[in-house]
Amino acid sequence: MKKNLLSLLFVSVLCSGSFAQITQWSDTFINGVTPTTTQVNAWNAWRAQLTPNQYCQMWIGGTYDTIGRFCSDTSVVRAFAMAIQNYTSYTSPSACNGNVWSICNRYQGEIWLNPPSQCDGNNCPVGYIIRVGIGNSNWGGVNTATCSTNPSQRMTLRFYTGGGTPGQITGPDTVCYNTTHTYSVAPVPGATFYSWSVPTGAAIMSGQGSNGVSIQFGTTSGTVSVFTTPSCGTPVPATLNVGVFSCANVDEINFALAGISLFPNPASESATLHFNSPMGNLAVEVLDLQGRVVYTASENVASANTDKTITVSGLANGVYAIRVICGDNVYTDKLVIRK
Repeated sequence: MKKNLLSLLFVSVLCSGSFAQITQWSDTFINGVTPTTTQVNAWNAWRAQLTPNQYCQMWIGGTYDTIGRFCSDTSVVRAFAMAIQNYTSYTSPSACNGNVWSICNRYQGEIWLNPPSQCDGNNCPVGYIIRVGIGNSNWGGVNTATCSTNPSQRMTLRFYTGGGTPGQITGPDTVCYNTTHTYSVAPVPGATFYSWSVPTGAAIMSGQGSNGVSIQFGTTSGTVSVFTTPSCGTPVPATLNVGVFSCANVDEINFALAGISLFPNPASESATLHFNSPMGNLAVEVLDLQGRVVYTASENVASANTDKTITVSGLANGVYAIRVICGDNVYTDKLVIRK
């Protein structure tokens, strides 16, 4: 007796505002069981809603290859999506990320990686083939046998529009020579890598590839920037101009003399800086007893009697130095964390 078909179908379009979009077809097939009409209809509905000209990357994977195979040549990706949608044949003119991608225009859109001549239907290699509408149990396989002995498995095909543009970079825009500070952006949906660049003489100490980095500055002002990949077209970076100043010969001024007050102190979750006078753009830093910067923020104090809150809940109990850097002026005080 033929097995009952246990199929879990997943067709999705995932979006987040103007950020990345992933559209995915995924289905589970049982060895020796012909795909149902419902499965074929779901495949055709997914094909119909594709928007080929928006895509810049595609991926095929499944039960027997969870890492999968990518193609990131935008022209190949868009032609491939168009061929799936329109029932037309297509073979990538050259290998894309090491594989030739092909649509054979049979069985309502047959997908092959590295096909034999003319996608020969009599050839059943171990490879990457999806042929949902074939009408028999040889519906393909991902990194497995693709005819008769193909195992039960899930197969997935995705198209990506790429990551979006990062938002505002958080971190101080004025720093002292040869000091280390952290910078970050909010996570970007769809981004797989964050590429940071720094001013001449500065170095990324940690975090390259992630949405937050630690940067050791030299003596040159410049721009901190970051863009994300994958990206359709030319990536657009987020940027922050950072002024680097000599602070070695500057007398550090106590908060009280500068018209700055800090409360509560001791603090547990947060503390507030109150500024009696406008100070413009400034950086706030908290340093531990070893002189390491453990908190940093950029602020703008445009008017008198302005309050700025700093979050200290992530800091351990102890005594810290807190300083406000405004141009060539550095104002300091003591901050106690007690929870």
